[in-house]
Amino acid sequence: MSRKLHESVAKLLNSLELTEVGEDRFVVHSPDFGRLRIFGGQFLAQAVAAAQKTVAVSRHVHSFHSYFLRAGNPELPLEIQVTRVRDGASFSMRSVEVYQNDLLVFTMQLSFHLPRDGFCHQNVMPHVPMPEDIDFEAFLSSKDAKSCAGFVAYATKERPFDFRPTSFERYMGESEKRPQQSIWLRLKQPMNEPLDQALSAAILAYASDTLFIDTALMPHGVSIFEGVAHSVSLDQAVWFHHPLILDDWILFDMHSPISSGGRGMAQGSFFTRDGTLVATVAQEGLIRKRSHA
Repeated sequence: MSRKLHESVAKLLNSLELTEVGEDRFVVHSPDFGRLRIFGGQFLAQAVAAAQKTVAVSRHVHSFHSYFLRAGNPELPLEIQVTRVRDGASFSMRSVEVYQNDLLVFTMQLSFHLPRDGFCHQNVMPHVPMPEDIDFEAFLSSKDAKSCAGFVAYATKERPFDFRPTSFERYMGESEKRPQQSIWLRLKQPMNEPLDQALSAAILAYASDTLFIDTALMPHGVSIFEGVAHSVSLDQAVWFHHPLILDDWILFDMHSPISSGGRGMAQGSFFTRDGTLVATVAQEGLIRKRSHA
C-alpha cells in the first residue's frame, strides 16, 4: 500500500494540479502554508507546470525568465493564460501570464528543448558538509539559536521542503559577512512513485526562491528575518542543464555580486549530491531599510 504523503508535500502537489477552463487557460490555487502573500516560488512552479501542458512530452524546459508584478492573495484563485509563441524543429517557446481578480500579477517566458548531444563542462560543487553531517534540529534548540529568533521562526514554518544550512554563522549576530551561503534542500518525504522530469522541474522552480535574495543583505550586517530590511522579488531566471528527479538532497549554492539602487542581485547553482550541476538561477530583488528601523 502506498504511504500517505506528508501533508505539506501533498499541498504543494495539489497546487500544481491545473484545472483547464479554456484553450491553454488554467485555474490554480495556493497551498495553505499560512502566508499573507503568495510565495514567489509558487508563481514560478505553477507557470512552469501550465506551460508544460502545452508542449510535447519529449521537450523539456531548459530556461525561463519571469517578472513578479504584484503581490498575490493566497486565498484567491489564479488564472493562467499560456500563449504558444513558436514550435520549431528543436525548440518551443511559450509565454505565460498569471491573473488574479483580472489583474496581471506575474509573467514568464519559457523555452523548451529536445535534448541533443554536445560539448559538456561544468563548475565544481563547493566543498561543504553533507546533509547527514548537519544537525539542524540541535542548532534550533541550542542557546545560539536564541540570538536569531527571526530565523528560527522562519525555519520552523510549514513548508514542503526540509532545508539544512551548511553554516549557521549567517544567522547569528549582525556582523557583515561575505555574500555567499549554501543550503541543502529535499522534499519532506520521498514520493510514493518516482517524479517525472516535468514535475521535478516545476518543484525545483518552487524551491529556487528559498532564502535567495537574503544573500544580497549579508555584506550589510542585516537579514530578512530581523524586520530591519524589506525585500521583494522583482524578477527571476532559471536555466535547467540536466534532467532531474527530486528524490534526494540537492545543494543550493548562492552568492550576490552586487547591491545598488535599492536592489540586490543574487546568483545560484543547484547541485545533486554527486556534484552534478543541474540548474543555474539568477534573481534581482528590492532590498530597502524599513522606515521604522
